[in-house]
Amino acid sequence: MMIRRFVFLMLGMLPLGTMAVDNSDLLPLVRNERGVDMEGMSPDWVKSLIMAEFRIETATPEGTFSAAVKVLDHYAETGVNGLWVGPIFERPPGRNGYGNFGPDTVEAALTGEASLEKSYREIRRFVDAAHDRNIRVIFDIVAWGVTESAPFFKERPEFFIRQDNGEFRQAWGGYLFDWKNPEFREWFNAAAVAFIEETGADGFRVDLAPDTSGYHFKEIREELVRKGHKILIMSEMPSKPRGTFDCAQLGVNGWTEPPIYNPKEKFEEQKKRFGSMHDSSFVFRTNIVDAIQTGVGIGPPQIQQKGEGGLFRFYAASPLYHDGHAPFVKGNRVRFGYLALLPFIPVWWIGEEWNNPRDLLQQKGAMYYNRINWDVKNEPQNAAFFEDVKRILRVRRSYPDIFENFPEHLRDASICKVESFRDGHPNPLQAYLRFSDRRAVLVVPNYMAASSSSHFSVELPWDEWPAKGSSFIVTDLMSGNIIAEADRAELRSFEVELPAEHLGIYLLERR
Repeated sequence: MMIRRFVFLMLGMLPLGTMAVDNSDLLPLVRNERGVDMEGMSPDWVKSLIMAEFRIETATPEGTFSAAVKVLDHYAETGVNGLWVGPIFERPPGRNGYGNFGPDTVEAALTGEASLEKSYREIRRFVDAAHDRNIRVIFDIVAWGVTESAPFFKERPEFFIRQDNGEFRQAWGGYLFDWKNPEFREWFNAAAVAFIEETGADGFRVDLAPDTSGYHFKEIREELVRKGHKILIMSEMPSKPRGTFDCAQLGVNGWTEPPIYNPKEKFEEQKKRFGSMHDSSFVFRTNIVDAIQTGVGIGPPQIQQKGEGGLFRFYAASPLYHDGHAPFVKGNRVRFGYLALLPFIPVWWIGEEWNNPRDLLQQKGAMYYNRINWDVKNEPQNAAFFEDVKRILRVRRSYPDIFENFPEHLRDASICKVESFRDGHPNPLQAYLRFSDRRAVLVVPNYMAASSSSHFSVELPWDEWPAKGSSFIVTDLMSGNIIAEADRAELRSFEVELPAEHLGIYLLERR
């Protein structure tokens, strides 16, 4: 059969009268614990996660759990089935929750309740509402210590680290927990288990773990499993699983050396070489397919240096977390979609999906303090971007045989390079193919372009993809247009036009 080719331009703006995308119909069902299977130490739903991070205080003008239900509706529509909620613990004035009074407290302003019991009930209502929308919820838990003014420090000083001179060790404006103390661990474990049992939450993101608390959360996981709770535990810092962590928040940051904080000049020199520790933007500065297949820049630097990077199953990756100081995506389809379709668990800070502006509650600080402006989501350019974000995530949701296939080792992920040429020159950002044995999705970025649109020639990697069949069709998944269809022997490449900072996403399947 003669090859047919179609050249078109993706406009990004929605045609007049086009219905908005709603991905809530594709969210995997949240089953009760008896219906959840375990895959090693991880619940089976981990492989389906698309996650966003937000803070109750700033997600709505009211800053309460009850008001945050609108956040659930937004993320169900987006296609997100996992939410990470920032710290909700009681804290002194001016602190953000990462410095707080302990894991057995709740900030009353967030729940409208003074007692812990009633606060847990309010949180459970929020979690139940999320589950009704097929969204899992994990909560930050702070494991480094408590603030200087915490009553718990005065009540149980033996639970905190003392230096050789007898003084208590301090950091981050507070006192450090002594994780070597068995009595302390028993108390902390009980508080963490009670939180899950009382609120129905689906797990924890553990602040500064394993650097401060080691791998002691294994005890918490095991106790919850005994009680029938199958949870996710995410460390902040790069970590090994060790029966404890399903993934690490900062496991894909490009750092191949451990950070050296003192002297400060050394850390600044490392940042110049590696970029930020607190996001996955290195994906846009490297050949990510090579990084995945070698493990370079992925996982704890100490094991990378042994040649063992990329040997875990799950890694989280994000364009922006709460520690960032400015939005990163800024309406750029490549910055969002290129990362979202890689073999990682995608996570991002609220607002990146609709270009929420930087508007801090204070003069300086991290995005944790950023106001969330829902009105700007409706501005035409932002609304069009949000629709494209939903289309991108719909691709990930629609092909679970490709995007929910996480091998035991990341290095074995179903991804390969795709040769693409922009205006006759090699594409500076690596195009890639994600595949199963019966179909594949091609991702072609037009990043940091010098012109408003570019002509792309895309070569199909038949030698890398073990596809069966003699005749294939290429479909643009952002528009639904057929790009090419022909016998395999004839279908060696196809051509498209892409606007600057847009992403071409194409389905390749047997005809």
